[in-house]
Amino acid sequence: MINIICFTKKGMITGEKIKNIVNEECSLYVKSSYVGDSDMVKEAINVEESLKEWTKKHFKTNDTIIFVSATGIAVRAISECVNNKLEDSAVLVIDEGGNFVIPVLSGHIGGANDMAYRIANSLKASPVITTATDIHNAFAVDIFAKNNNLIISNKDDIKKISSKVLAGYTITMSIECGYVDKIKGIPEVIHRISYPPKEYVDIVISGEEREFNAGIVLKPRKKKFILGVGCKKGTDTDKFESYIKETLANNNIDLSEILKIASIDIKCNEEAIVSFSKKYGLTFETYTAEELNEIKGEFSSSDFVKSQVGVDNVCERAAMCGTGGNGKLILKKQACDGMTVAIGEVNKDDNKVKKPHISIVGIGPGKEDMMTVRALNVLDNSDVIVGYTVYLSLLGERFKDKRMLSTPMRKEVDRCRMAYEEALKGYNVSVICSGDAGVYGMASLMYELLEEYKGVDIEVVAGITSACSGAAVLGAPVNHDFCVISLSDALTPWELIEKRLEAAAKADFAMAIYNPSSHKRPDYLLKACDILLKYIDKDRVCGYVKNIERDGMEYNTCTLGELRETKVDMFTTVFVGNSLSKIASGKMITKRGYKL
Repeated sequence: MINIICFTKKGMITGEKIKNIVNEECSLYVKSSYVGDSDMVKEAINVEESLKEWTKKHFKTNDTIIFVSATGIAVRAISECVNNKLEDSAVLVIDEGGNFVIPVLSGHIGGANDMAYRIANSLKASPVITTATDIHNAFAVDIFAKNNNLIISNKDDIKKISSKVLAGYTITMSIECGYVDKIKGIPEVIHRISYPPKEYVDIVISGEEREFNAGIVLKPRKKKFILGVGCKKGTDTDKFESYIKETLANNNIDLSEILKIASIDIKCNEEAIVSFSKKYGLTFETYTAEELNEIKGEFSSSDFVKSQVGVDNVCERAAMCGTGGNGKLILKKQACDGMTVAIGEVNKDDNKVKKPHISIVGIGPGKEDMMTVRALNVLDNSDVIVGYTVYLSLLGERFKDKRMLSTPMRKEVDRCRMAYEEALKGYNVSVICSGDAGVYGMASLMYELLEEYKGVDIEVVAGITSACSGAAVLGAPVNHDFCVISLSDALTPWELIEKRLEAAAKADFAMAIYNPSSHKRPDYLLKACDILLKYIDKDRVCGYVKNIERDGMEYNTCTLGELRETKVDMFTTVFVGNSLSKIASGKMITKRGYKL
């Protein structure tokens, strides 16, 4: 609510102009016996009480006050009301000629500076701004907090941050995970560090109740209160609004913390409540008398109210209904001129911030139509995608605007740590692997490192591994018991790989062989074939697929003897059939044993 107060006829003319400029919920007041009896004066509200009493009343509801007067009048009027920069009403002074617009109080939090620029621009007046950060167009932590609906817990340190900014120092900021995507307007001069901060940081944004080695702690203002209300039919909307705002102010609750308004269903069209809800963008929920009666608890009971509406108390029971029945009543019934209000608070467990989260996503061959719907959804909702350079390049246009972090091969541990650090900064992170993240992928390594990053949630999103996608290209080579073996000895000794090849051959498994060769291991497939040939005939049906479902895909079927002489690379998956495998209709198949 904006209140303009004038003291002269010329001031009234300027006040009327200001009212038209503001074009919001605005009232024009006059405090004088000598302004005449014009139509303009008739539209103004005459102030009967003392100026100090009038000012105190509007400070109590945190209304904006514009004095069209000398600065001294305004200063004396507000002298007993000034408390602190986070709670004071916005106060402006404009001379009666409309030449100068001076924000006197709450330039940032109350928005007095912004309003001064706005009014001055329309009046072609001079805005008189004295706030140092505004003059230098510098970062102001109180405006940043206001724009992000944050509460400054230690207001006395605002000036320390401002002094550091104005002196040209870099400001550090740490944001609790779960809030990062909600924080807007972080300027480039801010240096982000991971959460929780391990050393001193200028600004911490956190909903946790803990001590921080920080200059300022900003707490997100959560929507956690339910206003249970009632009122007589036809209650004046302005009167209702003033009473609700005064009640909230008396209980140190901001309107932005109100989750919804609740009442009985017979009040669903009550203009005062509906108007207030719409004005402040609040959900208005109503409940039947039966629903209100079902709520358990100790309530202020009234036989008269029960005789009228069927329930002994409306506002308290409605407030508790709004919490889902599991909250608590923090303000019992307050009444004034036929209006009632009570305040409920939702269960704190319903307001928890999400934990840091990482998804380990198998992207299959990399083509969009070969990824699961879940994998696509997870990547769509990611802030950061971490992966091997080649895998990131496979994602294509759909994710081109995502922030991507990569490492080369053999830097898997660094890649995992990189993902954890980003998650601890509050970003929604996905680590990608080709195929499936659990099959020669990053899932196990991420879980091993989880011990160092306690408090981070991990999920594995399955992908189509090349044993399956490659088999589909060749036909059905693994259509029975089969095994998957990697020929890479980067992490597994070759002696162990030999034992696994021998065991698979002896057990007559169909095989999918990963990482068959590379420029550093050009003869590994040949060596593997020599081991298998000790137990398997050289005519055993085999096949291979290169660049599965990617550009340049090649595939072929052959015998084990021919496979021994085939040149392949690390992007090729090799298939060795079992004793029942054969070529049918040009495809490699392994019989399951069905009778034809």
